[in-house]
Amino acid sequence: MMLFLLFFSAALLAIAYSSYKILFKGSSEYVIVFMCLYLPAYITILSLVYKQTGSTAAVVVFQYAKELIVLFAFLAFIFFKRDFLTWSYKLLSIDIVFISFLLLAFAYAILPLGAAGIPEKLAYFKNILMLGIMYFFGRNFSKSGRDTSVVTNVILSVAFIAFFFVAAESAMGTHFHSYTGYAQYNKALNEIEPTGEYMLSWTFETAAGHKRYSSFFLPRLSSQVQ
Repeated sequence: MMLFLLFFSAALLAIAYSSYKILFKGSSEYVIVFMCLYLPAYITILSLVYKQTGSTAAVVVFQYAKELIVLFAFLAFIFFKRDFLTWSYKLLSIDIVFISFLLLAFAYAILPLGAAGIPEKLAYFKNILMLGIMYFFGRNFSKSGRDTSVVTNVILSVAFIAFFFVAAESAMGTHFHSYTGYAQYNKALNEIEPTGEYMLSWTFETAAGHKRYSSFFLPRLSSQVQ
């Protein structure tokens, strides 16, 4: 219960504060701040919500909170930008590379290639598209001293907290995700049975069977769609 309250409160605070800054202050760049806070603990938030409520509907609310914040950011970018109608965007070579990558991913999603169906491929494409959206907002980031400082402090804070979670995992010799309901969430929403020696997934252990800790992050080798 304590873990649930901690992450649930932090998630609601991040959603509410980012929504306020974006919708009422026109700070569309706060979508980057939100993602830096929300995405690292994303799988932990979803797992704890499902463990505590047993409701897939409750999970969906938090699952699509990031898309809602992105929508708010686009609206703020359009309506709060004074010169939006005359705004010009100079393409750089890296922009062309990113656009080409997204077009290639979209083509793969709609073409009859691979074993996955179109719905599954479109779900993967949505995740890839999120990279492009974050690049767009990062490309148009104000880069003022204060805004850059906020993002830097958020990233460093997340890294600092994650370090202590990993240290605690190592000291106790157990995975943090064993307490969050990760396995139950994965089985109920992704139809993935618990596997491996630790009954989580094989990404939580090495080939030799040693524990692979991941703090509150999604295991780095996992490719599941969220």
